[in-house]
Formats: sequence, structure tokens, C-alpha cells
Amino acid sequence: MGIEQMSGIAHELGIWIDEDSPECLTAKKNADAITSEIQDLLKYKEAQLPLQGQIWKDLTCLEKEEFRLRKVGSENIEKYKSDLQLQKKRLREKQNSHDISKAMTCFINAISSPGMERCYFLKWMRMNLDNVSRKKLFDLREQYKEKCKNPENKEGIKEIDQQLSNSSLGTEHFFREMGQIYEASLSLPETDPARQQLQHLPKLCAELMLDGFPLELVDGEASNIPLRWVSDVLSQLNDLVSPKNKILVVTVLGVQSTGKSTLLNTMFGVQFAVSSGRCTGGAFMLLIKINEDVRKDFNCDFMVIIDTEGLKSPELAQLDNSHEHDNELATLVVGLSDITIMNIAMENSTEMKDILQIVVHAFLRMKEVFTRMCRMFQPMTRTCETGNCSCSS
Repeated sequence: MGIEQMSGIAHELGIWIDEDSPECLTAKKNADAITSEIQDLLKYKEAQLPLQGQIWKDLTCLEKEEFRLRKVGSENIEKYKSDLQLQKKRLREKQNSHDISKAMTCFINAISSPGMERCYFLKWMRMNLDNVSRKKLFDLREQYKEKCKNPENKEGIKEIDQQLSNSSLGTEHFFREMGQIYEASLSLPETDPARQQLQHLPKLCAELMLDGFPLELVDGEASNIPLRWVSDVLSQLNDLVSPKNKILVVTVLGVQSTGKSTLLNTMFGVQFAVSSGRCTGGAFMLLIKINEDVRKDFNCDFMVIIDTEGLKSPELAQLDNSHEHDNELATLVVGLSDITIMNIAMENSTEMKDILQIVVHAFLRMKEVFTRMCRMFQPMTRTCETGNCSCSS
């Protein structure tokens, strides 16, 4: 029998279980109210999580173009930037035209619950969503593995990958929607009641990070960072802990399906998702409080663990800029980290060379950026020396 059905036997044996507590029962009821409505995953996401679909992908493209200006051509740069800003404004207006869905209203109310109730709720949500998507994802994963054996079949791989994306639904999708609801509200006037009602969302997410739940840093589907959302969550997190606390950042890099999430879970006793039938997409960060008895050894009060999607994934290999995607992800991870763990299958020397090249490229990019910063701050600090920079920045 399934584990959930064993609760009756536990009662017969006099064993106290979580489900006996009122908080857990209420949390399960709230989670079931959301997941029981799911019939077709794709239609459900379109109806209940509309802000992270094509609108968010279009916004992502505009934001990247705004910084890179690759398509400006002979057009006036300022006018081109102004046009991009106008397009972004229209997309934000389109996002704001959607009312907060019933599922998201229930989700936000549930994670606003006090104490252990919201922790139980997120556990139940994860289990319920895994149960909903597991059956279909298992077959798709098998088809995906077969398609990847023939790298030339790019269209087939792309089609299966899209089906995997459509059939995946986890708590990260609800938090992603919450982030987009918040970012879209910032485009409204400050006096707008709708904006004021959503100002508490970053604090909610910051409190959950303190409870040990991960925050999505990079959206795996749109390959973008919701900068304002992440910044405001971290700002609220800073307010919740002592400002003098030291943080050590540890990340992991490696090829897809080499067990990076499992490695972090085993090393640090955390719970990055590994059982939903799909590899990690994007990047997630999780906060760990260091016990007082070992703080001196670690020389920090907290550790931030960042789990990343796999490099050299088959679905990205078909794209012309797949190497650019891997380089960008590695640069971001290396730039944020104090320690980067490279997870390599040593029996594959080609794979090892590729990963090393990507990481070395990331270090070179970071060195170039740091050198530019030193030159920029040199007139103010007058302390920059070749090979021995002491800039406060």
C-alpha cells in the first residue's frame, strides 16, 4: 500500500503522525483545493498561471535586447531603447489586465499562514503536484532519452522537450507567478490599491527562505532573472536577519543528469527537487543557518546553496547559441559564488574538457568585469595596484 494509506495502521499501533496535527490537516485541505482542479496541465497553467507564459518570454527577450542591443542596426540607439521600453510597458499592462487567479489567491493565502502550517502546505503541494505530473512525465522522459540517442533528430528532441515543459508543474511555477504578479504591480502608480496590496509578497518569500525553502533565481523556461523580485526578496531577507551576518555562497556546476541536486541534498541535508521526473531548470538558491558550534570553522553565519541546471543539455545543443547559454550560466554562478563545485563524470574525458573550458571562460569574464570596475573606481580610491587591488567595491 502507499505510505499515505498507512496512517490508519499507525493509529492502530498508537504512533503519532504529522497528519494528526490540526496544522497539517488544514494545510492538506488547502493543497488539495488547488491541485484537485487540475485536469489538463497545459490548460491549467494557461488559465491559473497566465503571467509566466508567452508574455514573460517576450519580456525576457526585450530585457536582454535592451542590454545587448544586437538588433539596433543603423537605427538611433536612444530611439531604439525608447521603443523597447514602450514594448515592455505594453506587456506589463497586459500582465496587469489579468486578475489574480483563484489558484494563486489560495496559494498566497496558504503561505501567509502562521507557523508550521505553511511548511506543511508546501510539502503537500509538492507531493500532490508530483503525483499529478509523474505518470505523463515518466513516458515522456523515456521518449526523450531515446530521441537523444540520435542527436541529428533535432526537431524530435525539441518537440519532446516542449511536451516535458508543458507537462511539468511544481511549486516553483506558483512562486514564479507570484514574482511576476509583484513585478507587474510595480508598473502601476504607487497610490494604486492593487499595488499596495501586493507589497508584502517579497517578505513572505523571504520568510520561507529562512524556513529552508528554495527561491528560483533563474527561470529555467525563459532563462531570465526577475531582478526586481529577487532583489526585493533578498532585501527583505536582510531585514529579517542581523545585517552583520556573514554569508558563504556555494554552487554546483556540471553536465545534465549527473546528480547535482542529489549531491547538494546529501552534502547539506537540503531538499532540492529530484523526484518530479524532470531535471532542474534554471537555478535555485536555498539558505542554511550555520550552527553556533561550527560558525568559527566556517567563518560565516549562513550558507547560500545554489543548484543549477545541467550544462550541455541535448535540447539546447540544437541551438546555434547553446555554448553562449552555458557560458552565461557558468559566469553567473562563478560570479556569485565563494565556492563552486564542479560535478564531473570522470570516465568521460571529453565531458571534463568541455566543462573545464566553460568554467575557465567564466573566470576570464569575471576577471575582465572586475578589471573594468577597478579602473572605474581608481580615481576615487587611488589604491588600485596591478595584481593587488584593494577597492572597496
